[in-house]
Amino acid sequence: MRDIRRNHIREFLNDRECSERYKADMLIWLKSLFKAAHVDRVIDSIPPFPATPQYQSDSPRWLTEAEQVDVLACITDKHCAIYQFLICTGVRVSEACALKRKDVDYSKESISIRRTFSRRKLIEKTKQKRENIRYLPPDMAELLKSQPLNIEGFVFTNPDGILQGSHCTEDFLNSLWKKASGEAKVEIMPLKNGTRHSWGTQKALMGFSAEDLADGMGHSNARMTKNYIGAKIERQKKFYSGARG
Repeated sequence: MRDIRRNHIREFLNDRECSERYKADMLIWLKSLFKAAHVDRVIDSIPPFPATPQYQSDSPRWLTEAEQVDVLACITDKHCAIYQFLICTGVRVSEACALKRKDVDYSKESISIRRTFSRRKLIEKTKQKRENIRYLPPDMAELLKSQPLNIEGFVFTNPDGILQGSHCTEDFLNSLWKKASGEAKVEIMPLKNGTRHSWGTQKALMGFSAEDLADGMGHSNARMTKNYIGAKIERQKKFYSGARG
């Protein structure tokens, strides 16, 4: 490993008979491997890497609003709330599972996305490693208020879990979603596609800008959050209601 140089990595990639996207993924994995080895002092330095291969990214699979309604109709009421929330807000599944009641501010019509689940372990930071303030639509506020209390403080719970009333898991939600999709005769796809990616695609088709989509999906600059929280919530209100400009 200590003797590997950039030309070795380039030759390795060029010898692979695979797509450019797969090569890009391998390069990311190799960078992570070398970084870990450097942190553990297995190697003295990380070699320079060749440029990441460019590839045409495929559009994510998604559902129309009508298809989402058909799937929801095949999910029992006791499990339906978190799916409604995901479809309406576009929040990541793992972050919705980790949402707690203390993260909801009804007076400011907002929720704070500040933690997630990774491999079933609660992580007190999000994928972007920052808190993200999201607008809470009125119908979603009522939905959150109606959820049963639980000792862990999570908003959404799984009444069929090993521990009744414990938090939802991404694996369980994905399984239930795929089963309901089959019953609804809708294309079976991962839950993130049926909710978050569908949300983004639907909004894009409505004509919202890339900036609006980034803001609505929680990709905005973390440094702006505290300074522009009021303006951000007002902007997202218009975004959710379909009023642009």
